[in-house]
Amino acid sequence: WGCGPINCAVPPGAPEGYHHGGLNTKNVAFSMARTAENIGSKFVLALGDNFYWRGVHSATDPLWKSVWEQPFDYPSLQTPWYAILGNHDHYGNPEAQIEFSRQDLDCKQFGHCPSRWVLPRYWYSVVHPSARNRFDVQFVFIDTVILAQSSSHALAQEKARMGALDPQDLHRWEQWAKEMELMGKLQLEWLEQTLNASTADWLIVVGHYPVFSGGEHGDTPELQHQVKPLLEKYNVDAYLGGHDHTLQMLHRDGVHYFVSGSGSFNGEYHPKPESLFGSVECGFMAHRIMPSRMDVSIIDLHGKTLYRSFIPRKRNR
Repeated sequence: WGCGPINCAVPPGAPEGYHHGGLNTKNVAFSMARTAENIGSKFVLALGDNFYWRGVHSATDPLWKSVWEQPFDYPSLQTPWYAILGNHDHYGNPEAQIEFSRQDLDCKQFGHCPSRWVLPRYWYSVVHPSARNRFDVQFVFIDTVILAQSSSHALAQEKARMGALDPQDLHRWEQWAKEMELMGKLQLEWLEQTLNASTADWLIVVGHYPVFSGGEHGDTPELQHQVKPLLEKYNVDAYLGGHDHTLQMLHRDGVHYFVSGSGSFNGEYHPKPESLFGSVECGFMAHRIMPSRMDVSIIDLHGKTLYRSFIPRKRNR
């Protein structure tokens, strides 16, 4: 997602899959709400690129209303939204999305109390107990834009060449590079400490860039080098990512990888050795976590289930 009625305009020569972002988001939101009601959804994971094309400018930016509050204003979606930042969010004011959470502005501005938007810092962790406390799930949210600096810089340069990023925005990005390098080191240390300390029955890492992907951007080498070994070392069940405008399920070396980035646009998909399923249809995923397995449904913008699977629990068995 990330598109409202007017913020996702593209040039006439843009690929066909990028011309209907606002309408696609509206249809995805409706199908998400219907699915959330049917399964009794407890929360939503927002996997970055929350606001195209350059994030938000402030915690009171009008895009909060047109892109998020209005399209997703269904009763079944009035649950916590655990968010992370994508590269497009970093092109704007990433701190504004954090301040929106810290200042409780979903409640103060839109009357949704308690506030749904949860983004307390660039990286954070949340533990969710199940009903009746039969098991618990720990979600570890990371900022992959900061961790994968080379990929992020190359993307920013590409967007500047396309005219989607102003020269001054690119210059500001490049000026922030040294600070991001330090933040990346601190985040990686925190990630290993958090995974090492986890006693959760289910352990899931969430980041914007995919580790593996058959989509238009492909794999993220920095994450394969830095994050993948930690996922395997600390027995992580799954890694959830976005970025590529596709719906994918993959598996490699004992870890399941998911890519869900087609809430607004249709991208490209080319199967990889790790691929179990892939589609360029706009849609979303529904994950139902139970004591011994996680059921996964990949659903298109009209509510049709494209693929179903499950992964077994690995930890504390």
